[in-house]
Amino acid sequence: VMTPRPITVGPRARIEDAARLLVSHKIGGLPVVDGHELVGIITGDDLLRALIAVIETATLERISVALASDDDA
Repeated sequence: VMTPRPITVGPRARIEDAARLLVSHKIGGLPVVDGHELVGIITGDDLLRALIAVIETATLERISVALASDDDA
């Protein structure tokens, strides 16, 4: 059964806005719509993957800064 008025986002929506919608509406998938065309779906798994990427990037940046500080010592 299709939802008559689904909650959607556009292709330029910020990931944190999509996450807020998923959590606040307790939904597992968020259609991405460009005009009247479905161009994708954001899921909770997609958000977890994005979070992991952010954490890994931040960790690598901290390691890089630490190594650079060691080189200065």
